[in-house]
Amino acid sequence: ADGGQLLAAAVAVEHADHVESRHVRADDVVLAVADHDGAGKIAQTKQLAELLETEYEKGNYVIAGGDFNQTFPGIDSVRYAMHDPEDWTPGVIEADMLPSGWKILADDRTPTCRLLDRPFDREAPDSMQYYVIDGFLCSPNVTVLSLETLDAGFRYSDHNPVLLQFELQK
Repeated sequence: ADGGQLLAAAVAVEHADHVESRHVRADDVVLAVADHDGAGKIAQTKQLAELLETEYEKGNYVIAGGDFNQTFPGIDSVRYAMHDPEDWTPGVIEADMLPSGWKILADDRTPTCRLLDRPFDREAPDSMQYYVIDGFLCSPNVTVLSLETLDAGFRYSDHNPVLLQFELQK
């Protein structure tokens, strides 16, 4: 599938709430994980950036968050180094994918995802492969107050929740 078909499935939820005659566009993102040469992720990411920029240019507040299946600029590559080069390796979101003023946000104090190659081993958590592939993209008119990955210990999913607190600028 090309990036367009993948993105149509990726941007699954849109909420529109009125704030001073502007819309708040919040997109829940899950970009494709299976991408042999990375071309699909690159196409998806470009399409997503174009979609977000278009909404911002309309005067809307824009927040896209979720599982990007790519790591983010500034993530600690030593802490999240690959244990086995044969395992799934995420791509990297480019820092310049969005214009100046946009925020590309991820919290690497706690992993957001773990590899699903085996059951989670609570007795040997250091033996697990972890990633930071969940985060947010915010338009310049959104002020970020805090960002935190909540350590749920992977009890309910292979992902930990990520909490973003923000304010909309007037």
